[in-house]
Amino acid sequence: MAFMCVMNGSINMNMGTNVNKKARDLYWNNISVYNGKDEIDFHAAGADRDLSLGALSNADKLYLHYRFLIENQIVAYIIKKRVQFFKKTLDCGAGTGRISLRLSSLFDHVDSFDISQKFVTEFSSRYPNERKIAFVVSDFEKYNTDKKYDFIFVGGVFMCMNDDEIKNALLKIKGWLSPGGVLLCRDTLAKKVDSSVGFLKKYRTENEYMSLFSDLFDVTDTLNGANRNYFCTIFIHLPKLCQNNTSIFKFFKWCINIFIFLDQKYILLRGNKRHKLANQMLYAFKSK
Repeated sequence: MAFMCVMNGSINMNMGTNVNKKARDLYWNNISVYNGKDEIDFHAAGADRDLSLGALSNADKLYLHYRFLIENQIVAYIIKKRVQFFKKTLDCGAGTGRISLRLSSLFDHVDSFDISQKFVTEFSSRYPNERKIAFVVSDFEKYNTDKKYDFIFVGGVFMCMNDDEIKNALLKIKGWLSPGGVLLCRDTLAKKVDSSVGFLKKYRTENEYMSLFSDLFDVTDTLNGANRNYFCTIFIHLPKLCQNNTSIFKFFKWCINIFIFLDQKYILLRGNKRHKLANQMLYAFKSK
């Protein structure tokens, strides 16, 4: 499935822009990573929030809290619905390892890779006892394995790759999947025409995105991961004094936790409107 990522900065409409691999790799190896107690701050770097540009506001943290919870929920939902065996799983472009941690609670073993040495180092420092996760520095081009995986997750990676890179990666993924294995992708999609963020990322339209998969994979599920969350919306419109109040912030986090719990039980509780901070879809695939 594909999930859209929240981006900082302006988006320049530029049909046909190619991702600059060198600039991309430098960006992810130099992003500021916070390794303190707050997991939202830590995993914010994997969600493209560079803390060197300024600390996260409570509004940012509340949205990321919602986004991380609902993404974990959707990943678990698809795994329980589609995956047959729970031995090995692969997290491609794992970032700070947030989804790898969720996968480790569902599978016997998790292999993970990311192009950022910083992410891999910080993950090892923060989670030294995670023995089920083997996290290495690599990209699709360099990563090779003879293993077969029951589930493969690609989160926010294909939007950082050129079309040819994606096609080559999908060929590899098809070979890595076990019979009946499931591919789940998360990426930002453009709504009407493709858009780019400098030379670092390219947001494709849904048709452009799906055409890259069509020769090798069939879609089994589509879920909207960016439905508007009204608690986040209300919180954003509160006065800054209220947003900075610890008790009010905790109350809204509690409300979101309840909402996500109910949404897990009754998946249709989410509305049709997308949150203004994101444009996220999720697609699950099986090999043809």
